Amino acid sequence: MLQNHTGFESFPLSAAGGGDFPSLTPGSPTVFNLNTIPLFQGSKVNYVPALECTITGNLVQSGGTGVRQPWDNLYRILIESLEVRNCWHGSPISPANMKGSMLPIIEQFTAGYRQFARKRGFFPAANATYPFSFTFLVPLSLGLGAKPHHTAQLAALYKEAMFSLQVAPAATLTALSPGATVTSLQMRCSALLLPEPEIRVGPVIEYIDYQIAATAGQVNVPLLGFGNNSQLTKMERGAALFYFGLLTSNGGLPGPFLPENVTRLNVPWRGQTDTGHMACYVTQQLLAMGTGRQIGGAVDQGASQALSDTGNFPYTPAFDGTTVNELTGLLAVPVVTPASDLELSKIPTVDGDESLNITVSSLSGTWHNLAGQARSWQPSALQELTQYLVNIGLPSKVLKGGSGGLTWMVKSLRKNDDIDAKKTRYLPLCLKREIKDKPFHPVTNPTSRRMKLKAA
Repeated sequence: MLQNHTGFESFPLSAAGGGDFPSLTPGSPTVFNLNTIPLFQGSKVNYVPALECTITGNLVQSGGTGVRQPWDNLYRILIESLEVRNCWHGSPISPANMKGSMLPIIEQFTAGYRQFARKRGFFPAANATYPFSFTFLVPLSLGLGAKPHHTAQLAALYKEAMFSLQVAPAATLTALSPGATVTSLQMRCSALLLPEPEIRVGPVIEYIDYQIAATAGQVNVPLLGFGNNSQLTKMERGAALFYFGLLTSNGGLPGPFLPENVTRLNVPWRGQTDTGHMACYVTQQLLAMGTGRQIGGAVDQGASQALSDTGNFPYTPAFDGTTVNELTGLLAVPVVTPASDLELSKIPTVDGDESLNITVSSLSGTWHNLAGQARSWQPSALQELTQYLVNIGLPSKVLKGGSGGLTWMVKSLRKNDDIDAKKTRYLPLCLKREIKDKPFHPVTNPTSRRMKLKAA
């Protein structure tokens, strides 16, 4: 999430019921308020790339019926769903689209294919109490590219917002390890703040689970409202699709198939012709991750053993890929994969109903197709946002010089002063004051024409 900064500042959030270290109850929600986040620091405004949460407690194996559990299973053992609501721009995270089982995939894009917190080994099956401290990020930006902070939004947009974590029911753990329980659960949550000397809005990042019933022998999978299924407001139609994966049933995910059962796939809207060479889909994900892949992994806590290159993302934790099928153990079949040096100007837009064609030998349940989307702002929303920021006094605290009106200007990545407007739709915009007697190029509709750009 950080490529050229020296770190974040963390601001502890208070729970809706009081205090900053509430107890968690399986099957119940826990809510934190974001309304106390400072909007600025001196002459700088704050941005919120993510929320950081830490859950502490014990996993208790008992009755002699325990089953050893990988560390990543804590995502679904502890988290049913996440929600960030009442933001100025709607709900960038909704409980229907952000399940605990999906977070091991989403965290890869939030942290830029890096580990942001330590991951310990398996919880052994033996009867005992195993204490843990489990940290995860709530994604409010995209952690990929040279300027990942450009997708973080102003703290001012979260002035009335709340974060809610629905704790998973106790039955989730007992289904994995009979007789096991979690006890003494408590949670801290902090907003990660990045102070910047400019007022900027970037594309809004969201993750959407496109669902449709799966039927035996099905070949065509519809994607209804593709790019427009959203809980956000004030956004233009369509979305930049930086990730798209067909969720499997591995790792507690809700998909309707095992990946090794896929024999053919074609994606017309991607330009991908029909192919049975399924290894190519895995290759693009591995190459997108760059050189940061890890080889090896922990077995039980206190012991370690070298494992294969399949022991981590995009596979299930500690999976040893001895099978001849490269898809075995995948969390999702990756169709669109964001590279570690992703550029916002190069992401394709999807807008409207689409479909893909797939051949699977065994299929049951519901298709869950996870899309990582970047959304652009409506021009009218930018005007509304300008007035909102003026009302809370941010421009007067941050913007220096100039005597004219306030206007949004595109902020490019490589200081290029001219670029095709079609490539600017998902670039960040900066709020500037007009300087009299100097050429000025306001952004009234950044997707409609060529324009001068403010250099990054």
